[in-house]
Amino acid sequence: MALAVIRPSGTPTVEGALAPTTVESPVAGPLRGWAWIAFGLLARGYRAFLLTLVAIATLPALVGWSSFAVSTGSMEPAIAPGDVVVGMPYAADDPRPVLGRVMVFRDPSAEGGRLLVHRVVEEREDGLFTTAGDANAVTDSTPVPPEALQARAVVLVPGIGLPIVWARTGDLVPLTLWLVLSVALLLRAGCADDGPRTRRPGRLVATVALVTASGIALGTTQVQADAGFTARSTTGSNAWTAGAWMQPYVASTMSSSPYALYLMDEDSGELMNDRSTNGRTGSYFGITDFLRPGALAHNPGTGVALNGLTDRLLSGGAAVNNPTTFSVELWFRTTTREGGKLFGFESSRNVISLLFDRQLFMRPDGRLVYGQWPSTRVRTLVSPRALNDGAWHHLVLTVRPSGNDNQAAMYVDGTRVASGPATRPGAFSGWWRFGFGSIGLGEEYPSAGFVGHLDNAAIYHSELSAAEVARHYAAR
Repeated sequence: MALAVIRPSGTPTVEGALAPTTVESPVAGPLRGWAWIAFGLLARGYRAFLLTLVAIATLPALVGWSSFAVSTGSMEPAIAPGDVVVGMPYAADDPRPVLGRVMVFRDPSAEGGRLLVHRVVEEREDGLFTTAGDANAVTDSTPVPPEALQARAVVLVPGIGLPIVWARTGDLVPLTLWLVLSVALLLRAGCADDGPRTRRPGRLVATVALVTASGIALGTTQVQADAGFTARSTTGSNAWTAGAWMQPYVASTMSSSPYALYLMDEDSGELMNDRSTNGRTGSYFGITDFLRPGALAHNPGTGVALNGLTDRLLSGGAAVNNPTTFSVELWFRTTTREGGKLFGFESSRNVISLLFDRQLFMRPDGRLVYGQWPSTRVRTLVSPRALNDGAWHHLVLTVRPSGNDNQAAMYVDGTRVASGPATRPGAFSGWWRFGFGSIGLGEEYPSAGFVGHLDNAAIYHSELSAAEVARHYAAR
């Protein structure tokens, strides 16, 4: 009968003969057990992260798409440097990008045409596009021709392009730390869970292949200057939220909590969008001349032209009950010698009104008048100079109750030009009209319609301060 004896060395002897067997020693020390297993889970998770990077950089190329890494922060906080986007190619015969769409394009202002990822915020009359980074104070300086458009931004994966940014900007400290950590994690991913000495050749080969593929991906992914997005990806690790780009002027007026804000950027139709987010969609009546050059030099957008006959713009929402403290803001330009009504408050929204006041009009001599409406007590504010010079002007009127009259102030181009008592308005509900409306009879009243251009009208149920008016004007 053969006896098997287990010796301390761990090698069994059968009838005195040695039968050598290879048995690895279990891992000793602090790496034993759960710590080693947890390290392995972390390493494999990181390896999956790199696989995602390789997929993002290479798989889109199979269908002709491209990957782009963001290297600057013009879209922060929504989009950070190191984010990678995937772009779908844009061809010259593709549909024109809609406003707000994010595109990849050659920067026409830079020698060599570096690639940018910015939002299209205006299509100009000459067929070029105005672009902007969401975090930038102003739009890009040079319009983009259609032939410079390269791709539509489709998907964003945050953070995976950071090593690209570090490598190409010479930021060696974080790059070195990342490389050391990556080597350690990938080596651990190539080990079995029973100890560091037990390596699997297949895993190590896969690790080497992964490192090589990752290097190729890092070297071929394009670095971009800026980025913004118009959609949301909701696939696990690449969930993100788009930044809402806002013009400097819009941001300034929004800080004053407008009741309604009409930018007049529509290209046709009868609806006038309310940018205040209050949902008080206004209306165009008789307007056919849209997309006129806007009033603001550093804010993209357009205005409308009025013919002085029936053209008018109507505020939206429910009727306002007797506004006593209010402000109205508007940009206009004209060369008329007949005057005309710029805005007023009326009891009906779009027909002849029996009740109307709170109106501001331009006299034939080009001066602005507020407080002139049928009344037994008429007290007016008049601008000190003519404003029918063909230039864009910023107009703000503020009103608050004061005794038997109102206290009013008129601002032109950011400066108060007239203030004092003004005729108290009647107590009725109604809507605001711009460019045309009911007006008093007599030689002191001009035409009911305004001939000229309007842009960016805002209504406030508060009295704007002089500082707020100046801030709005400065944001032009």
